[in-house]
Amino acid sequence: MSSGKLKGVLSSLVDIYEKLLSANMQERESLVNMDTENMIRTIEIEQYLSLKIQEHKTSLKNILQDANAENVSEFLFLASKNEDVDDLRILNGKLQTLVSQFERDKEINKMIVEENISFYNNIMDLYSTILDKKSQRYNKDAEMSVNHINKAVSVRV
Repeated sequence: MSSGKLKGVLSSLVDIYEKLLSANMQERESLVNMDTENMIRTIEIEQYLSLKIQEHKTSLKNILQDANAENVSEFLFLASKNEDVDDLRILNGKLQTLVSQFERDKEINKMIVEENISFYNNIMDLYSTILDKKSQRYNKDAEMSVNHINKAVSVRV
């Protein structure tokens, strides 16, 4: 069995996912601070790391095919008959944890993006209402309605 090759691929994937998690946190900071320049740099890093992940997944697939295993767990089961694979189990567990954490973090970033979009949509609605000549800005007591302003502000609070 090619446990050495598997260990190399799993170690590389762990390293890449750790870097990806770090980049993901930088992306979150950029989203919160609305720092588009840093966000673009971070997304470029994430894209590069995603390509590296795909390359390593291809290598992993080849290793598993050579061992007639469908997944890493099956490979470890088959390899454990002839050698100690505890370090591979630990690496695989760490990788699975990092992948889960990355997926959760990406969901959080997605929610932040959706919140930002909603906020800006409400701001656009506010400006449209203010600029709309047909809209009535004052009631019969000559007081300005603030309902549309409250709506825009409440999204961000």
